Parts: sequence; C-alpha cells; structure tokens
Amino acid sequence: MINSSYNSSHQAKKMEVRGVSGLECLQLFARCYLQMGIVVHDSKDVQTIIARIQKRCMGLRIKFEDNKLTSGLENPTLIEIPSSVKTIAEATTWMKENASFELEKSLGIIGTIANFIVLQLNHAMGDFRFGIELANDISQHESVEFSQLEGIPINPTQYFEQEILTHKSAKYYCANNPNISRLITTSTATEPSRFTIPLKFRIPIENIKYCDVTDLSDEKLFETQLAGLIISIAAINPSQNQYSMGCSIPINTRTVPNANKAYTEQYFKKYLTDDEKRNEAYRKFAYAYFLAYIDAFTKAQPNEKLCDVTKRIIQSFNKAKDAGEHFQYYSLMNKLLVESFEQGELPPGSGIELYYNGVIKSSDIIDDITLDTVVDGCLSCKWLSLISYCLITPSKSELCGTYYYMLGDSTEQEAAKFVKGFELCLTKLTPNNSISEAIEFVRSNL
Repeated sequence: MINSSYNSSHQAKKMEVRGVSGLECLQLFARCYLQMGIVVHDSKDVQTIIARIQKRCMGLRIKFEDNKLTSGLENPTLIEIPSSVKTIAEATTWMKENASFELEKSLGIIGTIANFIVLQLNHAMGDFRFGIELANDISQHESVEFSQLEGIPINPTQYFEQEILTHKSAKYYCANNPNISRLITTSTATEPSRFTIPLKFRIPIENIKYCDVTDLSDEKLFETQLAGLIISIAAINPSQNQYSMGCSIPINTRTVPNANKAYTEQYFKKYLTDDEKRNEAYRKFAYAYFLAYIDAFTKAQPNEKLCDVTKRIIQSFNKAKDAGEHFQYYSLMNKLLVESFEQGELPPGSGIELYYNGVIKSSDIIDDITLDTVVDGCLSCKWLSLISYCLITPSKSELCGTYYYMLGDSTEQEAAKFVKGFELCLTKLTPNNSISEAIEFVRSNL
C-alpha cells in the first residue's frame, strides 16, 4: 500500500481565459481524447492514484466554450463504473461508450470501480507523450507530491510562433501522401462506426527477434516497428515489383529548443512559486499537446535488405525534420482555423502513421496500464494509425499497441491480417531479410 500523507490543499483557483491554437482546435472539434486505464494492485490505493492524476492534469479543470479555453473549475465528479465490469478492457469500453464528457463543462473525466481507474482527457490537454509522463509519475511508491496545477497549458502555436512564421507553406499529410505505405482496402462499408475501431496487441519483449531486446532505446524499437509496418502493409496489398514504403510519423516537439523565451518566461512567472516540486511538475505537464507530423518514405526494391530500407526512411525523416517540415504541420492547423480547404482527389488507399511513445516503468502498486486514443467515427478518413508503447512492471515487459481504422478504410479481416503480419515481422524476421523474402513470408502466413 502507498504511504501518502501529503496535504492536497492548494492555492485559491484563479480563472484564466485564452483562445485556442489550430492544433488544439482540431482535437476539440474532432472530439479526440486520450484514454488511460489503470489496474491498481491494492484497491486501498485507488484514491491516492486518482489524486495524483488530478494534480497533474490541468485539463480536468478547464472547459471549452465560445471558442475559448477557461480554467479555474473544480475537478469533475468521479464517474461510478458499474460493478458488473470485471476487467480493465470492459472498464475502458464502458467509459468510452457511456461517459463522454461535455467540452463546455470539462475537458476530462475520471471513472472508477474496485481497483480500476479510467482517465479520459481531450487530446488538446494531453497527447500520448503526456500520457507516458503521467503514467510514470503516478505509478511509483514514492511519487512526488504537490498541490494541484492550475491554469491553462502552454499554447504550442505561440511557443513556436517564429518557426511557424518561417515555415508558412501548409503541407498535407498521411491521407494525401501517395509516397508512404498505403493500404488498398476491399471494404464496401456504407455506414460509419460510432468510434474509430481499435485492434489491440501485446508482444512480450523477449519474443521480439528483429532487434536486440536488451536495447530498449526508443530509436531501436521505432525502427523495429517501422519494419513490421511497411512489410505487413505490402503483404496485404496486391503483388508489385516496386514499393513506396514509409509512414506518417508524429514528432514530440517538446524536444525542439524553445524559440520563444519571452513567452515561456511570462507563462511560468504566473505559476512558479517556492515549491520546487510543483515547479518541476509545471515544467513537465504544462507542455500538454506538443505534437506535429512528418511523412518519411523511400522507394524499395525486392532484393534490398529490410534494414537498408528502414534506414533510408529514417534518413528521410531526419532530413524533413532538419528542414522544419513539422512546423509546416502547425501552419496547416492554423490555416484551418480561418479557412476551409479542398483535399482534392486522394491517392488510392489509406496512409498510415506509426506513433511509438516510449517506455512506462511501473512499480508493483500498478498491475497494468493501457493507453488509447478515442475519436468519433466516420466512414472514411484515409488515415490509419499504429500507436504503441512499452510497459515494464515487476512481472512483465511488453510492447503494447493498437491499430486504429475506420470501416471505409479497412475491413475487419484486413485489420486482423495487418496486426498478425506486424507481429510476424517482429518475432520471426531479421534486418537482413530481403524485402521480397519478408513480404512472401508474411503473406504466406496470413
């Protein structure tokens, strides 16, 4: 059981109001949110874990109304999940289907039953990297304690104001890009699902043969999953002699050096006090949604080694990053705030993103953690997602992921084949397999 004697009282709330960035607006209007499911080992610790979440998630105390964000709210009332729910999968599904939050009241909610906790937080208030940081913070015996964070997270558009001004040309991604790997579906669906459809997988780390599993670096695990993605898509698609391979890659822009020092100094001046633990939490969780996209790709020949192709895709990514293409994504989001755009004729099939988020290392107070994204469904968006993270607890080490699709972009059978093919690549292939060998191996085992 957690030993927690911290007094959670906090400073008086002060209401703040600001407009939204284009990046935030996309998540708010699309009703796209982060969902975290937690299995607490001892149910006596549930309220302590909930308090840790509340302190770190400003979005729980923010609403979106009249195109503005307003802070200073109380934490929303906890949702009581029915006692008939017996697994964390059932708990997250119930919350998704029955506990949608109203943006004009709060940008997040928390539900609980027995030893389960489910957080739902609009993505404008927390991306997956935010979720990883949060999970690592709350799942330790000696979690840092402080009074809850107030205010509104840093505006990413304002943070990168100068970079966006110098990268004005808007660039379209994933759905519009004919050069990345694209799934050619046989779907004839005519009705949308209520939400984007998730297909989950978990691979024990020791079962991964493609790379040295003693090296759990983000770079190594990303390249391993990149190989699985491009081969699995190619194996499902009709046979061809030349392959456009690659994907849309979300980039964590927190790692980009701050170019607007005056803005951040002014921002933190409002919140930082003599409580250094709370100050450290602000410096971590005030960067709530710092995400952009870069499309990386190459042409691959059948006789090339798989590792040579993935290295070229990564070189393509690094070249685009050096050129500041991720700031063009921000420019596109800002453009959509003030004008509509015509996508024009889209390439055949659906593009795909690969979003690997790093490692959650939990102590034994937590038995399991799940991370998901929930998006209102539509028939087709021409955009597929593979989102993953590593979970390491005292009892297991797993690569956890979810493949997301709309019914018009993939059939259930194609989705199942993609995930199976992806797992086959990671557990059966090596970097020295040729492209044709890898594709034929996966195709023959689907």
